[in-house]
Amino acid sequence: MNVQMSDNALEMYSDLQRKAYDERSKSRTDAEFMVAGAGYAAGRVRAGYQAQFVINEALRRRVDITAPVDPQMRILDFGCGVGRVMEAVAELGFENVDGVDISAAMIEHASSSPLLANSRFWVTDGHSAGGAPDGQYDLAYSFICMQHISMRQTRIDIIRSLARALKPGGTLVLELMYYPSILSSQIPLPHVAWTQNRTSTDTNSAADVWVTPDMLGEVADDMRLWFRDVALQEIDMWDNVAGTQSERYPVRQNVLLVSGTVGRVLSDRYMGTEVPYAAGEPITR
Repeated sequence: MNVQMSDNALEMYSDLQRKAYDERSKSRTDAEFMVAGAGYAAGRVRAGYQAQFVINEALRRRVDITAPVDPQMRILDFGCGVGRVMEAVAELGFENVDGVDISAAMIEHASSSPLLANSRFWVTDGHSAGGAPDGQYDLAYSFICMQHISMRQTRIDIIRSLARALKPGGTLVLELMYYPSILSSQIPLPHVAWTQNRTSTDTNSAADVWVTPDMLGEVADDMRLWFRDVALQEIDMWDNVAGTQSERYPVRQNVLLVSGTVGRVLSDRYMGTEVPYAAGEPITR
């Protein structure tokens, strides 16, 4: 797999994203609209469920699921925006939740939240976790972010950087949009397939990456560069995905949650730890 882009192309794309968010997020109201349009209040309620979901995913992947939940576990939100999901995580009793975003204006709004008084924030260059320290986090997640990044190399760089930020055994959960009723060749412009590197003159749905059934293997392969126990979970949002959704999204979408751990973890859960298992050896059942 060779998807390397020039540094200049990556920086130009990151600058486009940064300027778009900074210029349209000067007030808290404007920033909330950039995050979720007119539906921010509903999105804030939804964040409570999303926070529980990703934390449960991290807990599910522990070797000992009977161990008590550690409220001091460290959590990182990539593409945190105004702190919508971070606030929900804090409300669940997890105080060590930090945020990364490409927009300094977004981070200014997030850092002013009383719920996030203990949080640290970093501005990313657009293709890394910014100043987030290496090997410090138990869980990293990203909502309403990765689907707006139309350059594959940028997404790969972000995944690599989040792997560095996680502890051994740490969990990453990424939210993507999935279009099960079409193939990558049917994606309407200006949107792109997972394997493409393309920019646009705008962001936030102006040129999204659409994951289609023929691209699921490519998504998993990009995760496997740095993660193990990779899982792709489709969440059905429609009874009939073949219908029309909107002018901007003429094809209905489901949610795709992509998760993995830094190092193999689930094999011990599945096979046990009493008898060591070496890769390549026959399994005795």
